[in-house]
Amino acid sequence: HLPFIYDSIQHGRWVLLPTQLRIHFAYPMNAEVLFAWPILFLRDTRWVDAMQIPIGLWTASIVYLFLRFFAVRRARAFFVAGVFFLAPIVIAQMGTNYIDLTCAGFFLCSLYLFLRFLNSSRTVFLYLAFISIASMMGMKYHLLFIGLILTAILTVVLVRKRQFIKALSGLIIVVALGMGWHLRNYIHFSDWIYPVRLTAGAWNMKAQSVGGVWVS
Repeated sequence: HLPFIYDSIQHGRWVLLPTQLRIHFAYPMNAEVLFAWPILFLRDTRWVDAMQIPIGLWTASIVYLFLRFFAVRRARAFFVAGVFFLAPIVIAQMGTNYIDLTCAGFFLCSLYLFLRFLNSSRTVFLYLAFISIASMMGMKYHLLFIGLILTAILTVVLVRKRQFIKALSGLIIVVALGMGWHLRNYIHFSDWIYPVRLTAGAWNMKAQSVGGVWVS
């Protein structure tokens, strides 16, 4: 995770490092972009992992809000959120630049905002949901597919309500924040979830599409 952050800061733009060295240099990097902010503001590389600390607190608060949404009592919701925050794996992740905690936070946030919009139809929850969904789609490949499903559901709901401007705005947000890395990979490697085709070829799958890979 760190080479992309440091090289991007040095070059002043997001860079694609040689995939011959590490395939994961071409993975989606939305989470890694967050790690760059402490370095830019504090001008000290020792704080590169600091972003996970507020993310851990934020994710615990999402757990609390999720439980409150399902009418769990405040004390119990706070207890469960505390158990999550104090879980050994969460504490360990907060001191590293691994992105699993960040991905979990955006996944839970996306689900929470998604449900809040379906329950209330408030525009603020809709656009926050699109932003959160788009952000997580650019973090890991499995979140891309989850995000596409949530986006499709929201779009169908909006179209049925004839709220076409909101639907179009949401799709623009998703493409702008969530699809950039995938479009880059398609341009460079003709593979929007690189290295699926490369891996398929190594396994003699001879798959030429995402659907073909999954079927194989």
